[in-house]
Amino acid sequence: MTFLIVSAALLILLLLMSAWLAVSYVSLSEYSRQSMKEAAESNKRARIVLSSTEDNPRMLEAIALANLVTLFLFAGLLTIVASTQLAQWLGQTDIFAAQAGVLFFVAPLIVLPIAGYISYLLAEVLPRHVALLNSEAWALRVIGVGRLLSSTLGPLVTLGGSFAKLVVPPPSDRDRESSHVIEEKIMTLVEAGEEEGSIEQEERDMIYSIFQLDETWAREIMVPRIDIAALEVTTPLLQARRMIVDAGHSRVPVFDGSLDHIKGLLYAKDLLALDPSSFTDKTPDLTRFLRPALFIPESKRVSDLLRELQNRKVHMAIVIDEYGGTAGLVTIEDIVEEIVGEIRDEYDFEEEAAYQTISEGEFIFDARIDLDDFNRLLGVDLPADESDTLGGFIYEQLGRVPIPGEEIKTPALHMRIQDVEDQRIGKVRVERVVSSQDEPAERTKERSKGGEESDGS
Repeated sequence: MTFLIVSAALLILLLLMSAWLAVSYVSLSEYSRQSMKEAAESNKRARIVLSSTEDNPRMLEAIALANLVTLFLFAGLLTIVASTQLAQWLGQTDIFAAQAGVLFFVAPLIVLPIAGYISYLLAEVLPRHVALLNSEAWALRVIGVGRLLSSTLGPLVTLGGSFAKLVVPPPSDRDRESSHVIEEKIMTLVEAGEEEGSIEQEERDMIYSIFQLDETWAREIMVPRIDIAALEVTTPLLQARRMIVDAGHSRVPVFDGSLDHIKGLLYAKDLLALDPSSFTDKTPDLTRFLRPALFIPESKRVSDLLRELQNRKVHMAIVIDEYGGTAGLVTIEDIVEEIVGEIRDEYDFEEEAAYQTISEGEFIFDARIDLDDFNRLLGVDLPADESDTLGGFIYEQLGRVPIPGEEIKTPALHMRIQDVEDQRIGKVRVERVVSSQDEPAERTKERSKGGEESDGS
């Protein structure tokens, strides 16, 4: 009887220790950093939690080691006590009395899985759920235990880590998870959050757009050369000031001879700060007011471009093609639009002109609309190898400059060019193609009815 009482007391003690260690591990690894930083402003213990856990995996490994040893002792002691009692009880029965010796070997095989599962439930699952209910509060309570274990078991943890590196060398950069795999994992978590309602669709779209920046090129978001408002370097200041005021541009490229020879950028604030009464049509050119321009290739990733604009503290870059000519320009606003959606600025064409619904299944599109947006709006998938816009797709299909009234037909759409000016497509009339399978049931019925009447006659 004394053996049972002592064993029961030890089992309860080991179970409580394991549960406490499990709570410690979960709370110190899962607490909200942001909430703890806010609490640290007035709570010394919160500051200790942050300083002890950030970039310090040894504490968590020490807690895990202590919990593993405790669970092993608990499961082992429970197996010994339970199997001994089971063997004694079965040995007293008439059926197993003759096999008493065998029972002492068989009983542990029966009890051990049960003891392991009990340990899992009471010392792992239940404490984990308790800790997750308020991990920040629990972290403040258990930080003392964590620091004690980190200092006492730290050498063992370090020794174990060194042994692991000898047996299994650390992964090389090539073996580590690629950024693509990490991105997929993050998006899986985001989609799960959206399904649970903790993340809104707009937030999900912005996170997705951020990842897409690494797969988007400058030429895809730039203002094309033909839409650039620029000034000749010899333009008098008074004329330049009028142009900036009328157009409302904040920064204007300045060129010498042609747009392929951009000399710099003219900032509106520099020019507007001058006294206009001192301007005349013969005032010297714009050279002394120019600021250096940033030139980038068409193939530059938008993610890299954003970092470069931030580092250089500029808001605009001139995009050049493979021959060194000016292809367009990109502003930091264009990049932000890729994340948060359309923001109207001086280089955007009117949003109302992007497309107009004429009737059901019939639209008029501005040829400058992004081809991805066009496909998404109409639910189609127009193939394009080199084109970013609807106009580019049409050029790609025809291989020449179209003429007004010319038509392009695809299995899903009929497109008719409405106007072309200076070799540039303006508006395109688009009509959905209704296949026989998509015709309304009423029309099918009418044809069937008409056929029956003709047969009757």
